Amino acid sequence: MEPCIGIVGAGMAGITAAKELVDMGHKVHLFEAQAHIGGRIKTMKIKGQSIDLGAAFLWGKQLDKTQVDEQNPLNALIKYLPTGRLETVDLLENSPIYDFAGNNIQAEIAGHLKSASFQARMEAFIQLHQKIFLTHQMQHTDTNYPLPCLSDLLAQLFPPPLSPVESRFKEIIKISFLHKHGAGANLISLWNLLIDNSYPGKDYLAAGAFSTLLDSMLSSIQERPNFTLSLSTPICSVEQHVDTKDIDLCTPTGEKFTFSRILITVPLGVLKSNALAFYPGLSPEKQQAITSLRIGKCNKVVLHFEKPFWPQDTQSLLIFNEQQRLYEYLNL
Repeated sequence: MEPCIGIVGAGMAGITAAKELVDMGHKVHLFEAQAHIGGRIKTMKIKGQSIDLGAAFLWGKQLDKTQVDEQNPLNALIKYLPTGRLETVDLLENSPIYDFAGNNIQAEIAGHLKSASFQARMEAFIQLHQKIFLTHQMQHTDTNYPLPCLSDLLAQLFPPPLSPVESRFKEIIKISFLHKHGAGANLISLWNLLIDNSYPGKDYLAAGAFSTLLDSMLSSIQERPNFTLSLSTPICSVEQHVDTKDIDLCTPTGEKFTFSRILITVPLGVLKSNALAFYPGLSPEKQQAITSLRIGKCNKVVLHFEKPFWPQDTQSLLIFNEQQRLYEYLNL
């Protein structure tokens, strides 16, 4: 049998891996349960406008060609994006903030950020954060332990009573984490603040272009003789032969594909649902990690207006409701 690598899942990870391996000369067979590629990435045309219903952001200064020590791997993707579809994201700088009555309170919030009282509070935030971390570090011998959540830290940082501007700024902090992690402050561990796992610098929005990126990557290898793609082909089990160490990928209809190596790139939710069985089973460490990790959820609702009532040069609108909860609307 000619050695072949099987990849399960044709999202960003699966297609990127397939392209890398095919370019290196390996024979690759890519499987996708859906009738289309993309996974979390899906672009739709709505009233002639391309809208990313799934992932839409790219993070990091290296996309800006700024000189830093560590290269951002997302650099390699930029050449697949259509010209002019990459916009710098700076939501707080380029987003008017409105109260429930429709008053623009952005200047009030910006003034609070520059005040001595706010600077002192941020210094207290850093000190409190370090104290919590050091206390937990002394009590545990490894990093496999939970830290308090972001809402616990905010409760200590913003004790009542709060002024209206303090309440609003607390909401701004919460929503910035909510949209980046897909989870509320009560589910976000302080490990997220301790571990700098993102590239420094500017963030970018690939405006209605992410599917184009994936399509371009796929088209660059689709006609290669060492690449095969199977859509609408869910894989339900992964079975390794005891003697030959070859691996079978099995479908619900009984089809079986045999490979010398496999790569699983399905979402965490698929692994948590046990929709994919492994024989022999995954290691206890992997099973524990799958069980322990939580999945954030961020639903997008697309609204189309015949005539815009907001400033055209803004990237988003931040609007407080009557209960002082904050909602963000991207200007697409």
